[in-house]
Formats: sequence, structure tokens, C-alpha cells
Amino acid sequence: MELTHINVSQLAKACVDEIYQAELIQNPKAPLPNPWSGSPVKVQGGGNLHGAKFHQLASEWMRYLRQLNGEESNSLTSAEALWHTLYDRFAKEKLLPLAQKDPQGSINLSEALRAFCGRLSDYHRPGSRWRAVLLADEYTIDSVILEEGGNQRIVISGIIDGLRLTPDNKLLLVDYKLTHGAHLPKDLVQLAIYARCLAKSKHGVQVDGLLEYYEPALHEAPVSLVEMAQIYETVVQPVVASLLPPEQQMNHPDPAPSASKPDIATVGAQSHLALGNRLVEAFAQFNLGVEIKDVVEGPQLYRYRIQPNPGVKIVSLANRAEDIQIALTLSQPPKIAAGAGFVSIDVPKEAPAVLDWDNVMQQVAPEAWPSRVSFPIGVGVGGDLIIGDLTNSNMAHMLVGGASGSGKSEFLKAVVASLMARNTPESLHLTLVDPKILTFGGVKDSPFLTAPVLTGSEDAMQALEEAATQMDQRYQRLADEGYENLSQRFDQGVTDLPFRVVIIDEYGDLILGEASVRKQFENLVVRLAQKGRAAGIHLVLATQRPDAKVVSPLVKANLPLKVCLRVTSHTNSRIILGETGGEVLLGKGDLLCDQGTGLVRAQAPYLSQECLSAIATNIHRASTQMVPTVR
Repeated sequence: MELTHINVSQLAKACVDEIYQAELIQNPKAPLPNPWSGSPVKVQGGGNLHGAKFHQLASEWMRYLRQLNGEESNSLTSAEALWHTLYDRFAKEKLLPLAQKDPQGSINLSEALRAFCGRLSDYHRPGSRWRAVLLADEYTIDSVILEEGGNQRIVISGIIDGLRLTPDNKLLLVDYKLTHGAHLPKDLVQLAIYARCLAKSKHGVQVDGLLEYYEPALHEAPVSLVEMAQIYETVVQPVVASLLPPEQQMNHPDPAPSASKPDIATVGAQSHLALGNRLVEAFAQFNLGVEIKDVVEGPQLYRYRIQPNPGVKIVSLANRAEDIQIALTLSQPPKIAAGAGFVSIDVPKEAPAVLDWDNVMQQVAPEAWPSRVSFPIGVGVGGDLIIGDLTNSNMAHMLVGGASGSGKSEFLKAVVASLMARNTPESLHLTLVDPKILTFGGVKDSPFLTAPVLTGSEDAMQALEEAATQMDQRYQRLADEGYENLSQRFDQGVTDLPFRVVIIDEYGDLILGEASVRKQFENLVVRLAQKGRAAGIHLVLATQRPDAKVVSPLVKANLPLKVCLRVTSHTNSRIILGETGGEVLLGKGDLLCDQGTGLVRAQAPYLSQECLSAIATNIHRASTQMVPTVR
């Protein structure tokens, strides 16, 4: 009998990484780095999380607790008592030297270990010894047969962080993690593999799973027995079968037809259901009864649609946003707003997804674009694509506001890429103003540009004046030819006049000089905004300082399409949108937009600088693949 030995980490990585999967099939002994052998994990706010030290101390601590007799166990149950004993006996000798090299890292590790003690305390039952609760620490899975065919066997080994017995006598498989987000799919797969190994090695023992993330505060992701079985059968089993020789794979039964492959990143333990229950419980602590009617998932958040109990006012729920943030350990307060027959509560996800621009563009059929100058604003919370159309009078010009780090520049890059990808240099001219110099560096040599990317106030003023002059000339030409607007002319197949879009990344930087300069800019912007649509000339103004001096009421009134990414205050949000909400957005492309029909929340697509540069110069793609056949 020929054996192929793999470990749990190898198999989990192969399930979520196709390149490594191919390497593992070619060579089952393909090396997999120890995740704690490299640099410590960086933590937002400074310092590191030292995963190797955390795992070592947690293991030593549980081994110590399991050796205690009954009297000692009962005297060591509170979170504080557990922490002080752990610190004195095990942690101090590692934390003090670490504090000299990485002070914040030492604090982070201390907080993670303290949170670990607090979680253990929740499991202890009066009168029970710790070894009746902590059934095992670093439990070894050794050479469990996962698959066999002919004379070939796939055997696997690994080490489980812990097995616990819950207060309601359920067996719990626990895995500690110091990283979250991008690693969640692999973590879920790994937990499912461990559960299957236990079932095979311990005569069908059934366990629920729990991922404990110490970051350094504790975030939990419980995973049910059913969910782990689903992940294993639909994600892990095909990879295991692929390790058999080809002739044995052909005889291997396929998964049941009803077993559809789940989205691993969101299976995590009824993630939205568990979070929803915590949400209801948090409101109940303030005597605010609510019932969850529905939940939809966006790239960065869950939107819960709730029905308040009789007598519960919406304003009472909204006033508890910061309390809910604390209760649910969220990075931002949830956005709470009235909807049609319900109250919506937007709760940030612990593992937000990145929305790729190229995927978004490929999902839209050519005939679905309303015009040549339409573009994806983003994907709504319910998964619907939100499209902006500059030929629409409600969206002819766009105002974009967002603080540093909100994703404003990336949003503008995606707009530029979308317009270029669906046009040729003969049908679209772009005028780009970039005082920060960095945003549009990837398109500086593009044939779509009317001039090199402009960076100074005088050049920007001259470009606006030239666009205004061109607008007047186009009006006269359209009138002579009998067209009401440039779109109508394109509909008739007359395409020698291109659309022109003027995009200014930081409008505020251009107008912070003398009052007369500011007024001159404002007059040009208003003039182009009032008459530009019919002539096919459109404005996009963006600013990270949406205050009253930058976005005057006159400018705001003439830029009908409003896009607000995260801003620093509710005042900034009101200036962009006319109401609050932008201050509680999550950043990284999370936005609110108003297309003339009310606010909609969406996630903007992400586009790398390299991809933007490639699109800016890839004229063949623009001219042959993505230009719509209808207006």
C-alpha cells in the first residue's frame, strides 16, 4: 500500500489557492511555510501580534489548568484571576523582554492573552475541574486516512489548538487565529478538515467549530457541524480526490448533485445569523425590542431589515448606534435609517471583500449601458449594479466628496477606466486635473487626453475656459444641424464630435487662493454645468474638503449626481448629500450616492494603477470589445 502524507495546513491552502493546489498534486511533499515563522502580524494602530508567542503561552496555560485538582480549579475561574496567574507563571518572562523591542506589540499580546482568559472563564462550570472543560490542548491528529483507491492512500496529520466542552455539554473544536479577513476562507476550510479528521479517528465523533480571532480583542466565528460538513464535501473532498492517481480519480464518485459549492468566506458559522442575534440582544439591553425580517450581504457589510416592536421609535434606535458599535465590537457605528416598511441597519463585516473593476465590467452586457459616457458607480448592498449616465439630466455632472483614505482617488480612476474602456479617442476626450500629481499618473500618455494631466490652478482655469468656448461652438453647430443634444447626434450615426469629460481630483486645492480666483472658478463651473450636457461636455469635481467655501450652494445645485465616500463629519456629509450618513461609511470605496431618486449605498469597484495604465493605452480593446451598439 502506497501512502501519500500531507498535513492539514497544506490541504487547507490547496483548497483556496489553485496555484499551490497544482503544486501539491504534482508533489504532495510541497513545502508550506510555518505561518508563525516569519514576521509578526501587523496590527492597525501600531505594534504587532506575536502569533508564535500567543500559541505557545496559550498551550502552556491550558496544560497547566488541566493539571489542577478540584480545589485549585474552583479557585481559579474568574477572568481576572486567570489572567493574573497566567501573567505571573508564564507570560511575564516573555512580555517584559518583548516590551523593550516592541512596546506596542507587548501591549497587544497582553491584551490578546487577557481576552483569551476572559473567554476561558465563560466556559468554566462551578464544581468542575478545568480538565472537564478543556478536554485537550494541541491535540494531535496523526496519519488519519482521508481517501484511498486501489493501492493508494491519502493520510493527513495536524494539531488542533483545543477541544472544549461547552456549558450545555456540546463538544467544541477550537482554532485560535491572530489574523482575520483575507485568511478567513482558509481558516474555515482548516476547521472543516479537523472536524472530518476527528470523525474518522474517533469513531464518528461530532463537533461544532469555533474560530477565535485575537486581534488583540476577541472576535468569534462559530461554525456549525452541518456547515463544516458542507465545506468539506464541496470544497475539500474534490481536492483530496485529485491527489489520487488519475485512474483512481475516474472511479471516484462525484459529489451529490444537490451539493452546491458554498461561498466559504460567508459560510462562517451562520455569520450573519449569529451577528443578527447579537444585534437583537444589544438593542434589548436598552429595552428596545426589534425583530429581524431579512438580511442582505454587500461586499463590506450586512444590511439587516428590522421591524421595531410597537412603541419603539426609529430615533431611539439611531441614538444607540455607538452603543451597538461597542456591544458588537465593530470598527464603525452601524448606519441606521428608515426604509419602506422597515428600518435598515448596516453592520460592517469583519472580512470585507474587494470588488474588482474588471469583474464588474464583464458582468454588464453591452446593450445594458445607457450611453457611451455611462459608468459603474458601484454595486449596491443587495448586489445590484448602480450605473451613472452623464447624458441623463439627473446625472449630467458629478460631485464627489471623500476624506483621505476613503477611496476617492480610486473611485475616480475607475470612472476614467470605465469611460476609456467603452470608447475610442475619437468618441471621447478627457481633461484631467490632478493637483496632487499622483492620481492620474497611469494615464499621462493616453491618446484620450486633450492635454497632459494638468496640475496647476492656472492650467485648470485655462482648460475650463477652453471647454466653455467649445461648448458655445457646439451649441451653434448642433442648432445648425438640427440636433437637440450630442447624444441624439451619436444616435443618428454622426460621431465626429466626441464627448468631453473634465475631471478634477482635488477641486479644493485649486480655489484656495484669492476670493476673485475662487469666484472665477465657480462662474466657469456653473456655466459649464448649466449648459454642458446638451453639448456633450460634462464635469466631475472631487474634493477631500467638502466645506462651504469649496462646495458653494451654487456649485452643489448644478452638479446633480452626488457621490459621498467617507467624510470626517456630518457637516461634510450634509454639504455633499444634503443629509448625514457619510461620516459613518467604512472607507475603501464604501459610498452613498444620489442620482436624483434618493440615497443609495454601494461599494465602488477597485482598480489598480497598473490596470488603469493598461486600459489607457489599449485602444484595440476599447474600440472592439466594449463600445455599445446602441446609445
